[in-house]
Amino acid sequence: MRKLGIPTGLKIDGSFVFDGGQRRFKIQEGRAPLLRMVDDMGQLPAGTLLFGHILWGEYIYGRFTEARTEKGVRYPVCIEMLDGFGIEHGMPVLSGSTNETAIIMSTVYLRAVDQFE
Repeated sequence: MRKLGIPTGLKIDGSFVFDGGQRRFKIQEGRAPLLRMVDDMGQLPAGTLLFGHILWGEYIYGRFTEARTEKGVRYPVCIEMLDGFGIEHGMPVLSGSTNETAIIMSTVYLRAVDQFE
């Protein structure tokens, strides 16, 4: 992450929905759907896609380990998903969720970390 000029703790906006706006979004445990960085993060430009996994617990957690720029260049990263306020690890589960599909908000904060907790 340091090679990309990304300091630990840096927070930016991200979105699972690419056409803008915040809305309720269905998500399942396992491979994460594409998450787009809304802001620049170090040398990674806005629009970079993040790949990783979604984990379930009291909250919905996202752990992203690969970034892919719009030019197709790939970088290893260590980025976690935070709630919509940028405070807590993970996203709160919204009403209407089931045991197989959780509903969260489509816009999230992303934070650079040294390792996942």
